[in-house]
Amino acid sequence: MQNDAMVSGSDTLTGATITLPTVTPSNGVAGDTSVGATTKVELPGAGSQGATNVMTAPAKGGVGTWNADYSSTKPTLSVPANSVEGAYTSNLTWSLVDSVKA
Repeated sequence: MQNDAMVSGSDTLTGATITLPTVTPSNGVAGDTSVGATTKVELPGAGSQGATNVMTAPAKGGVGTWNADYSSTKPTLSVPANSVEGAYTSNLTWSLVDSVKA
């Protein structure tokens, strides 16, 4: 996951952060822990420089469909008090990759 800068006209929301908390993925199979907890993701208001893994699995783990439910620990947006008022927008890019980590 990565993001573009949070912008409103020519202003960038520097110092702001979108945070996705750590959650425990599930696949509906009792006791299957082949995918560990998700990674806490912090996306800066100035834009991220590269992709951040949200969920990974070890070799031969994580088979099937997994759900990372953020409904009880919601993502947050932190904005510094001295930020210029405006309607800021950003693009979040989610890439689903099915590959083996070298």
